[in-house]
Amino acid sequence: MRMRIVSATAVTMVALGLVGITMAQPSGEQSRDQGDRVALRGQVARLRAEVELLQTEHDVDRDLLKKLMTDVKNMEGLASLKASAEPQLKSMPGQSTPEVLQGMPFGEAIAKRLQEDAKAEDALMDVTARLSRTLLDRLKKEFVKKAAELDEKRLELAEVEKAYNKAR
Repeated sequence: MRMRIVSATAVTMVALGLVGITMAQPSGEQSRDQGDRVALRGQVARLRAEVELLQTEHDVDRDLLKKLMTDVKNMEGLASLKASAEPQLKSMPGQSTPEVLQGMPFGEAIAKRLQEDAKAEDALMDVTARLSRTLLDRLKKEFVKKAAELDEKRLELAEVEKAYNKAR
């Protein structure tokens, strides 16, 4: 009889111990919520890093775009100023051969070479202005695309942060 009492007591103690251990462990829902929080935390950290990188690229692109826009406007202003002043410059006396070169041997050849160089420089400026305008237009489109991508990442980050804070 004594053996039965000891056995029953031992079985009861083991059963109570198992019940206690089972009650102390988090339920499946609690551990799943904790796993979700850990996953959300990792996602928040990754998105923050991506947003920071995109913001840095955005700042660099913005600075480059501002400088290029300024340069293109200056070149266009210079070209229009030169176009308006060109008839006046041509009408001035002594423009065909500078006075310094008129009495020198080969003065006409040097003057002709200077005029050719000036024409080549003008042509180069025209090509540069056109290419700069094309580049500027392309950079503007890329800037808008990247800015939209940055804003999308910021919105995604805000949503994930909200979900993470709710899961806490």
